[in-house]
Amino acid sequence: VKLDPTGRFVPCEVSSSDLTRVCGDRSTVLGLIERLREQGLVCERMVGDKQLLALSNRAVLTAWPELMKWLDDLRLRQRFRLRLKEAAGEWRTHDRSADLLWRGVMLVEADREFTSDNSLTTPEHDFINASRRRETKQKIKRSVIIGLAIAAVFATGWYTLEQRAKAEKLRRFAAESMNQQQRLANAIGSLVSGDPSGALLWLNARKKF
Repeated sequence: VKLDPTGRFVPCEVSSSDLTRVCGDRSTVLGLIERLREQGLVCERMVGDKQLLALSNRAVLTAWPELMKWLDDLRLRQRFRLRLKEAAGEWRTHDRSADLLWRGVMLVEADREFTSDNSLTTPEHDFINASRRRETKQKIKRSVIIGLAIAAVFATGWYTLEQRAKAEKLRRFAAESMNQQQRLANAIGSLVSGDPSGALLWLNARKKF
């Protein structure tokens, strides 16, 4: 079968030798042709020494579930290939602008469909490769940005902890200074009142420091 201009599949002729070349097993191909012939599903004619085969009825295209699934997959692939062709053409027309390259889902789908497809034209091949290179650069750029952001978060956290530690140290120093001042005031008060015990306690506390 092949796609007609309206996007529908229509029966077309194919030689038995082509089928054998694609499938790789002549006996399997000939057996299948014979079963289809017995069911009246194929018609054939000879052109020289070449046997041409075709589906005898278009109804086969809708009555055969496995064939329908295969044709649907093929139709989607053909449509995607057409989008690739148009995208590659527009990219070349606009001086290979990076803004027109594929990315994300479109590029993933292109890689899945056409990585091992030797039928791609040079413009299509160049377009996909350029899209891959751009996507790789974008991934590296995103990784660098994320790395810098993480480093900035750690640096900010470390600075905050350091400042908190300094603040706590200053708080303790201020509290100890106030205690020392209070002890000194008490000692002076004891000396003034004629009781030297307070001054002795203050001197003993100073020796510990």
